[in-house]
Amino acid sequence: RHGIGILALDYALPKTFGRVLQIASRSGRDLAEVERTVIGVDHHAAGRRLAERWGLPKALYDVIWLQGLAFDSLPDVPHKRTISIVNVAVAIARLLHLGWAGDPGAKGDPVALAMQAGLDPKVIPSVASRLHEAVSERSATIGMDEPTSESLLLGSIAQANRELDRIRSRITEREADTERHAWALSAVAAFQQAAAAKRAVPDVAAEIVRSSVSAFGAGCYALALRRKGQTGVELRRFGPDGRSLDAKMIEPPKDAPDVAQALSARDHNARLAELAPWLAEHPECKALGKPLKILSLGDGEPAAALLHDRDLDASRLPRAALRPLVQTWASALAFAAEAEQAQRTSQRAAEAERRLLEGQERIREAENLRRLAELATGAAEEMSKPLAVISGRCDLLSEQMEKQRDQRSLEAIRLAAERVGGLLNALKLFADPPPTNPLSADVGWLLGRAVREARRKFHADPRRYPQPKVRLVVDGELPKIWVDGEQVIEAVAEVVLNGLESEKSETIEVRAYAVPQDNRVVVLVMDDGEGMDSEALEHAFDPFFASAARGGRRQGLGLAKSRRLLGLNAGDIALRSKGGEGVIVAISLPLAPMEKVEQPAEKAA
Repeated sequence: RHGIGILALDYALPKTFGRVLQIASRSGRDLAEVERTVIGVDHHAAGRRLAERWGLPKALYDVIWLQGLAFDSLPDVPHKRTISIVNVAVAIARLLHLGWAGDPGAKGDPVALAMQAGLDPKVIPSVASRLHEAVSERSATIGMDEPTSESLLLGSIAQANRELDRIRSRITEREADTERHAWALSAVAAFQQAAAAKRAVPDVAAEIVRSSVSAFGAGCYALALRRKGQTGVELRRFGPDGRSLDAKMIEPPKDAPDVAQALSARDHNARLAELAPWLAEHPECKALGKPLKILSLGDGEPAAALLHDRDLDASRLPRAALRPLVQTWASALAFAAEAEQAQRTSQRAAEAERRLLEGQERIREAENLRRLAELATGAAEEMSKPLAVISGRCDLLSEQMEKQRDQRSLEAIRLAAERVGGLLNALKLFADPPPTNPLSADVGWLLGRAVREARRKFHADPRRYPQPKVRLVVDGELPKIWVDGEQVIEAVAEVVLNGLESEKSETIEVRAYAVPQDNRVVVLVMDDGEGMDSEALEHAFDPFFASAARGGRRQGLGLAKSRRLLGLNAGDIALRSKGGEGVIVAISLPLAPMEKVEQPAEKAA
C-alpha cells in the first residue's frame, strides 16, 4: 500500500498521469520529480492525504509518506525501521523487474540499504530467490489472477528487456543531444575565431550570417539593426552563401509600433509579417524572395535580429544548443557597436584637440604679431631716417670715388641698408597689413613674375657650384585665381628665395595644378637641398627663428611674410620635409568666381 498515491493520481488524472509515466520512462528521471513538475504534487503527498482522510494506522501513514527516502534522511519516527524494510523490499522488486510503478529502474542496492538500516543483508538472496513464487501465492490468496512463478519470471525477464531498450534509447538520445551540443560549441568557437579581429558592425554582421549558413543551411538572410538615436532600421542583405549584398536605411511609417519590440521577439521562428508587417512588405525585404522569419539577437544596443527563411526547429541545433550561439552573436554585435561608438568618440576628441591646438597656435601667432607690430612701429620711426641718410650718402660717395674696390664697398653698404629697410617694411606688414585688391589672375603669369623676383633678390655665392636653378611647370590650362596679384607674387617669391638659399640645393621646381572639387589651385615649391627637422618645421613661420636644422635657409621674415600675405588673400601655406630630403611648400589659392574670370590677368598683378 505504500504506492497508493500512484493509484490515486492514475484514477483522478489518467491522461495527465499517463504523460507523466511516459516522460519518466523516456528521460530516466524520478517519477516523483516529474509528478511535481507536471501535476504539482507527487504520489507521496497524494498518498499521505488519502491516509489522513481514511485514518490509516500511523505506521502505514509513515510508510506511504516517507518511503523512498534514504535512511539518513528519514526523520526520527517510531516506524523508521519499518520504512527501511519497505525500501529494501522495493529495491529487491526493482532489481528483479517484478512489476512496475513508473520508476525508471532499481531504487538502490538492496544489500547496501539493508546494512544502512541495521538489517541482516544475508537474508536478501534467499528472499529474492523465493519472491516470484511468493508473489504467485499471494495473488492467488487475494483472488487475483493466478500467475505461476514461471510466468512471473518470464514477465520479469521481459520487463528487464524493456528496461534495457529504454536505457539504450535514452543513451542514443543523449549521444545525439551531446553531438548537437558539441557542434553548437564548435560553431561558437568558429564564430569567435572569425569575428575576433572584427571591430565594425558590418564585418561582424557578415560573420553572423556565415555562421547562420553553417548552422541552418543556405537560404535568404538579412540583418536588421536599430541603433540608439535612430528611428529607422538598418537592413543589411546577404546572399545564400552569406556574401554581403547591400545595406540600406528603412524608415518606418508614422503609425508603426516601435520596431525594437519586433527585433526582440523571443520566438525564434516568429514570422516577420506578424511582428513588423511594414518591414516585411518593404521592397528590400520582398526582394529576398521568400517570407522571412525573425531570430532576435537581443534587445540591447543595438537592437538587432537575423531575418531568415529557414525552419530552425528542423535544423541540427535544438533550442537549448541554439541559445548560446545566438547569445555569442548578440555579444559580438554589441561589442562591435560599442567599439564603433568609442572610435567615433575618439575621433571627435581628436578633432576637438586639433581645433584646440589650432586655436592655441592662432593665439600664439597673434601674440607674436602684436609684439612685432609694436617693434615695427617703433623701429620704423627710429631707423627710417638714418637708413635714408646712409643710402643717400652711398650714392654721393659712389659718384666721387673711382676705385673699383671702393665702389664694391659702397654697394655692400647700400645693399645692407636696403635689407634693413626691407625688414622694417616687412615688420610694418604685420603691424599694419595693406588692403587687398583681388582680381582674376592667371596662375602661370603670376608664378613667372614671382620666379623672376626671387632670382633678382638672390645673391649667389660665387664659391657655390653649381648655382641653383628654378624650373617652372604649370599643368595645362589652369583656371583663374582670385587674388591681389602683387601680394601673391611677393609671397611666392619669398618661398622660392628660401629654396635658392638652401645649402646643397641644385633645383627648385615650382609646379601648379587645379583642385576643382575644393575650388582651389595648389602651387608646390620643391627644392632638393637640406631638409628641416621637426623643430625647424614647427617654427618655420616664426619670425627670426634660428636653428641649425634650417639647412642654410634664411632666419628672417621670409616665410612669415609669405604666410601673412597669403592669409590676406584667403590662401594657405604648409611645409613638409625630412632631414636631407629637401622641403616641399604647398600653397593653396582660391579660384576666381565664374562671373569674374574674364577680367584680364595683368590687372591682377
